[in-house]
Amino acid sequence: MYSATTDEVIKTVDNCPSGALTYERNNVMSEIEETVEPTVKILVLKAGPLQIEGPCAIVDKEGKETIKQGKVFLCRCGGSSNKPYCDGTHKKNEFDK
Repeated sequence: MYSATTDEVIKTVDNCPSGALTYERNNVMSEIEETVEPTVKILVLKAGPLQIEGPCAIVDKEGKETIKQGKVFLCRCGGSSNKPYCDGTHKKNEFDK
């Protein structure tokens, strides 16, 4: 049986390319978390796209970076013809997640 240290687990989770792995520290808040307000807000809209609020950089599959301000809507249903941006296709394909 292998037993990992807390730091090893954190490193593994932080390096997860899909973001599927997460962790939460028990009653521990870093100095950064105490002093920094989030600048980007991500909302998962019911049966719709991800709504990104705040300045962010969108990097496409070719590596081209586009800076966005305000609100940006990213496709979650996989049907958009303007990926990664939402084009409303989720309404036609009855996306309900």
